[in-house]
Formats: sequence, C-alpha cells, structure tokens
Amino acid sequence: MNRTGYTDKLESGKSFEVCRGGAAMRLNRLIISIVVAAVVLSALPSSASSEVTCCSPPNVISCDADGNQKEEFVTGDSVYITATGLRSNGWYYVIIQDHLVGDGDSFNISEDPSDAWWHEHPWTKVDFFITNSSGCSESPILIWGSIPHGNQKTYDIVVNAFGISPFLTYNDSIDGLDSVGVSGGGGFVAPVPELPTIILTAIGLIGAIALGRRR
Repeated sequence: MNRTGYTDKLESGKSFEVCRGGAAMRLNRLIISIVVAAVVLSALPSSASSEVTCCSPPNVISCDADGNQKEEFVTGDSVYITATGLRSNGWYYVIIQDHLVGDGDSFNISEDPSDAWWHEHPWTKVDFFITNSSGCSESPILIWGSIPHGNQKTYDIVVNAFGISPFLTYNDSIDGLDSVGVSGGGGFVAPVPELPTIILTAIGLIGAIALGRRR
C-alpha cells in the first residue's frame, strides 16, 4: 500500500471514531434529559388530584345569606347555597327539583320554581356559578329570590357541571347535591307556615270546637 492510500485509510478511521464518539455523547445527553424530565414530572401533582382540593365528595348545603345552614324557608325568604368538593375553577348550573334526585337522573327544568330558568326558553337565563381554585363557592349563592305563597314541598338542589355529557343529568361523582338536610330526604322545605299563621289557625280551630259544643 502506498503512502497516500495509507494516509487516506488512517484519516477515515479517525473520522469514524470521532463520529462514533459524538453519537455516544448525544445519546448520553438524551438519556440524562429523559431521566431529569421523569423526575420533575413525578414531583408534580397529577391533574386528576388537583381538580378537587376542597373536600370530597361534592357537597351542597342550603343556607341563608350569611351561610348559616337552613332547611326550612317561609314565604318571602330567599334560598342560598354553599358548595364544596367540586372541580377547581369549574362552571356549574344550579337546578332545583321537587323530587328526590338520584345518580343518572335527568332534570326536569319545568320543576325549578326559581326565576333562574325561563321555562319557555331555558337557555336564555341560567343560574350558574364558578368555583374557586379549591373547588368551592366563594360565598353563599342566591338560587331563589323570594319564595311565593303555595303548597309546601320538599326540594332537592343540584349543581350540575357545565360541559359534561350527558347534559342536565346528575352524576354523583362530579355534581353536587343537597338531598339530606330534611328528615326522610330532600334538601329543603318551602314554604313552611310561619308561627303566627299556625297560632291563628290553632285559635280558629279551638274557637270552632268551642262554638260547636255550645250548640
């Protein structure tokens, strides 16, 4: 082999070694980057656990304007709720139903007695709220402005997650429900007869009985 051929072979061998060494270095750097990324990601909270950070499971309570729990409302009262254990920064509809609600039940908008839903055009006016970063309502939320006169009923209150299919259907894993405040089930009772009304009714009955005996 002449000197020129030997020199070419030597130079090509050096180039091959350099290329192989560079590839090995790049591979090592890639492996180190992957390991570092895996360590960083493992240290971060998962999205599933960060969605609900207040108190699980979802919980809804009927209350007054100051947040005091209340299950009986008289004519003219306003109904508020507080909500906890929901998705952080989530949008929720508030729906009142005059029957007990169970998992998988669809809502009947026409049963909602508040003025939050226009029954003829139910999407034009909706009662909703947005939770804070802890998955809770910031303050008591007004859901029924003024209870009218009428027959007493027991109501359930549902907070339904916006954008979750199927729409207007209760899902007990992500929606909130006030259905245990009243003995026998139900969130609240309205309208409850006021004490003066009960007393006047009782006096009237006693007077009628007494008058009947005199005759």
